[in-house]
Amino acid sequence: MPTNKLSVLEIKNAKSVAEPYKMADGLHVLVIPSGSKLWRLQYRFGGKQRQIALGQFPQLGVADARLEKLKAISRPSAPWSLPEPEAPNAASPTPPSMPPCVASAILRTK
Repeated sequence: MPTNKLSVLEIKNAKSVAEPYKMADGLHVLVIPSGSKLWRLQYRFGGKQRQIALGQFPQLGVADARLEKLKAISRPSAPWSLPEPEAPNAASPTPPSMPPCVASAILRTK
């Protein structure tokens, strides 16, 4: 992870070019050709790279973007806090659409 933190001045002075580019320090600002500067958080889940949009600069400042990042990674519903999806087990005696409590009740009555 880079040790230099992005500053407000660096982000304000970022010029738009023909292709979008990133300015990063763990969190990144995506500078797009229209001149907008967008905060993004990238992560990997299930072997795929994904990203979360946090907001637009200057409406969301540097300190606020870092707080949003902390909120995003600490959410219990964040993808990295959920268990990896498992492949369905072919030996399972119950259909996958049946809730486990119903399935166990059916199996006990047999």
